[in-house]
Amino acid sequence: MKKYKRVLILIIVFLIIAGVSCTTMITDEINIVDRITHDHYKVDPKGQLIVNAEIGEVSVEKTDHLTSDIDFDIKKEWKSGMMFQPNSKRWIKDMLKDLEVKIKRDPPDVRLDVKFKRGKQHWKKGLKWLTVNIDLKVPRQYKVVSNAPSK
Repeated sequence: MKKYKRVLILIIVFLIIAGVSCTTMITDEINIVDRITHDHYKVDPKGQLIVNAEIGEVSVEKTDHLTSDIDFDIKKEWKSGMMFQPNSKRWIKDMLKDLEVKIKRDPPDVRLDVKFKRGKQHWKKGLKWLTVNIDLKVPRQYKVVSNAPSK
């Protein structure tokens, strides 16, 4: 009878340890944010802003600025709370760094490109945990052309 009690106690201890480990894995969340902002980026009022984003959503707010300038706020965020973390923090930071944001003047236009240097396919196993929000404030008369989904 003593042998069965020992086995039962070992099983109970194992289940308690396994339960605590699983709870830690489920609730442990990775949240890494990379934010890029440009305020008062001067533009030609006769031009347009061309947004070419490989990933992300674009939000455009028209303002009554008397000056011809644009405010950019680009937020790249990785958020996961999965039972098993899909990737290391270093891999995630490399992914966020690889998602390049370029603002170029092409008079009279301004071009905003958001794309992966190594290509979207390279990072496909991590895309479901990545969100990219591109928030723009532009003068009311300024035209915005975008290939990305809008909010």
